Amino acid sequence: FDYVYDDAPSKALTSIFRYLVESRGKLLMVKHYMQLTAPNGLPTRFTCQVEVFEASAGAWVPMTDVLGDQALFVSMRFSKSVPASCGDVEKDSIYFVNTGEVFNMRSNTCSPVRWQASITFETWVFPPKLVV
Repeated sequence: FDYVYDDAPSKALTSIFRYLVESRGKLLMVKHYMQLTAPNGLPTRFTCQVEVFEASAGAWVPMTDVLGDQALFVSMRFSKSVPASCGDVEKDSIYFVNTGEVFNMRSNTCSPVRWQASITFETWVFPPKLVV
């Protein structure tokens, strides 16, 4: 990840995290911009931007369409793409395990995950693929 310091009076710090994930046979890179401010002495962090790129001929190309029926789960340790029909998962959404947020690519909004547990070492457990 990278850091970018804001020269404005707020002295905000923006962290840029990059995650790799395979989705429907394509390699994607998610860029997650988190801003850290301390307006009243209390640190506050929030997602200010999310971008998704697809690997194509040795270059990262911005995705112009949404994820379709897929949802991405990304973290510093692992990433996974799942069909949105897999339980209580929103389609066209990116779940950030490390921050407990979900970003909706259609509406370009970020909100807390409804079912996040407060555990030091968070992970997601996915059911095995059904083979018929």
